[in-house]
Amino acid sequence: MGPRRTPNARLGVPGVGFPDVGAALALVSGPRPSTREAFAALDDETRDSWMTAWRRLQTGPQDLRSDALTMIASMDDLLGFEWFAIEQALGYGRPPTLGIVLAAQVDAERLGDRLARRGFASTVLHGVTIWHRNEDGRVNLAERTPADPFVGPLGMAARIAVLPDHLVGTRFWSMTREAASGTALTLERVPETLERVPE
Repeated sequence: MGPRRTPNARLGVPGVGFPDVGAALALVSGPRPSTREAFAALDDETRDSWMTAWRRLQTGPQDLRSDALTMIASMDDLLGFEWFAIEQALGYGRPPTLGIVLAAQVDAERLGDRLARRGFASTVLHGVTIWHRNEDGRVNLAERTPADPFVGPLGMAARIAVLPDHLVGTRFWSMTREAASGTALTLERVPETLERVPE
């Protein structure tokens, strides 16, 4: 199936999902693995304990939760940083205008190298580097990448803003401009935002 645009006629319900990954994984006894190799070296019982702690998180970016094992195996190859580097995650917006924020220590050059190899281009907005691929809202199943939370299992268009301590991924330039200008939802603004979300 060839590239196509995502229908934008019907918008879903807006929401905010904020899983504190680091806090959830801190509940597991024993050392926290930092690489996929370290995770693979764990005994079965300890590895299951890690995944059980992760599955307890019932909010946040869906792909980040449902494809965790796939991301552990391949995220470093695709994005230049390990799944275990993620400390906090935030999903926000309403379909199809969804955004994802990952708090992680990332080597920007390594990230850029991986993305460039995959056909991403870069530009700078408000002093922030944005890596991007495909037109707004576009879906291309030929580019589906379940191990990449920004592209996901549907091969979504991606704009990835590289900020000092986190990455912001969106499907639309309008949301990316907000991220680059500092007006988008950030992890620091989660408490005030949650107070405004209707029950």
